[in-house]
Amino acid sequence: MFGCPSSTHGPSTCFYTHVIKPDGDVDAAVKAFNAYAEAAKNSKKHRVVSHSYNASTRELISIETMEGPEVMQNHIGNCFPAYTKILAAGAEM
Repeated sequence: MFGCPSSTHGPSTCFYTHVIKPDGDVDAAVKAFNAYAEAAKNSKKHRVVSHSYNASTRELISIETMEGPEVMQNHIGNCFPAYTKILAAGAEM
């Protein structure tokens, strides 16, 4: 995460990907990823939620900007159920 240097609790941006394994269930992973993205968008103090799927690399791509340290706790509470389904479908971080 990259913090905002002008504030001790300013916005932070995360970039991360998950790759769906060759034996993974792409349809289930993308469905769960879409639910994950929706949950992230509904989390308090998320400024930006940009998620996409790259079929050629089998990557679930995420960029999120959050405002303040409490946002990650909110994010985890909202997104964890969908996240477990992403992993169960054969994706790895």
